Amino acid sequence: HYREKLVRLPNLGAAQLPPSFPAIGKLSRQSFGLPEDAVLLVSCANGIKHGPERDVLLVEILQKAPRAVIVLKPFMNPSLVHPQWVQRVSAAAKKGGVEDRLRIIPPLAEGKDLMGFLSLADIQLDTYPYGGWTTNMDAVYVGLPVVTQEGSLARTRWGAGMLRAMGIQEGIAQNEEEYIAWAVRFAKDEAMRVRVRTQIENKAKEILFSGT
Repeated sequence: HYREKLVRLPNLGAAQLPPSFPAIGKLSRQSFGLPEDAVLLVSCANGIKHGPERDVLLVEILQKAPRAVIVLKPFMNPSLVHPQWVQRVSAAAKKGGVEDRLRIIPPLAEGKDLMGFLSLADIQLDTYPYGGWTTNMDAVYVGLPVVTQEGSLARTRWGAGMLRAMGIQEGIAQNEEEYIAWAVRFAKDEAMRVRVRTQIENKAKEILFSGT
């Protein structure tokens, strides 16, 4: 994809600094009407990154993982809320019989609440073909395992690059079927979630957030 000579930099090749606000504990699952005993998969990617062809993937994950709940927070502020997008995703969930387990929440009251919200979750769902840099970095900062689909362009490889930098292979999919499979496996396999979360917590801040 490039004519220029590429120079590989260590880790992510970015001087990433930690989020400026901590994962404070004022939020709870009850704050959002979410069940305490569910396995919570989240995606805070901008709504434009959730293409219509991917709606069926979210539905299939929920159909195969009956204890899972998927929460989408695709809006940064009220002016960015798109009713047509909400209607489309909600219709897909209803058609698949999982409308009670696919939730779309409105913008958070304050930007600093994001870390607190992410700390309530169990798994981060990356988007494809529009990968999430900040979205995934925020998720791993609070220790969330990430399910990501890897493609051939840089924007589709950020999530996989972050995981591999920490020595993690779990969650890296090469196609839609593998994406669904990893999400379902994480939702059902608590031991794997704990193991990968521990690895992220032990390595993410040193490797991804060193600022060098």
